[in-house]
Formats: sequence, C-alpha cells, structure tokens
Amino acid sequence: MWRSAIYEPMLAALPDVQVTVEEVIADEQRAVVRWRFRGTHAGAGLGIPPTAARSRWSGMTWLRFDSGCIVEAGTAGTRTPPEAALVA
Repeated sequence: MWRSAIYEPMLAALPDVQVTVEEVIADEQRAVVRWRFRGTHAGAGLGIPPTAARSRWSGMTWLRFDSGCIVEAGTAGTRTPPEAALVA
C-alpha cells in the first residue's frame, strides 16, 4: 500500500529525486530517521502537470516495530518551495 500510494507517485513526479538520510536513532522497538530530499517536478505523479520546479523537503519519520515489522509510523516535514508552488 505505501509503495503504490506514496513511493511510486513521488518517484513518477520527481524522477531525479535524491534522498539523504542525515541521522538515525534506534533501539529494538523504535527508530527516528532525519532525512532530506530534493528533486525536479518533471512528471505528473502527484496528479498535477509537471512544472520543472526544483523542490527540497526535509523531515523526520518515527517508526515503531513489533516482531521485526513496522506497526506504527509518522512523518513530519517541510517543503521548499511549498507544494502549492508546483501547481503554478
């Protein structure tokens, strides 16, 4: 579900995406990942026509594991420029 709902549309919209994991803090049950990525809006994967705008995003993802599987996750982040700028 995550792959088809988020990963594939994002990759279609930003085919040159570059992801950098800046920090990971983890134990056996939890992890926090601080990340950033950038890319050019060159495809329609976000449901809007390509704008050729460069976008930078940064944020953190919190994960909780049970028996080696992710059972809970949340992400908070910022976009520069805001996603609304891609619609222009």
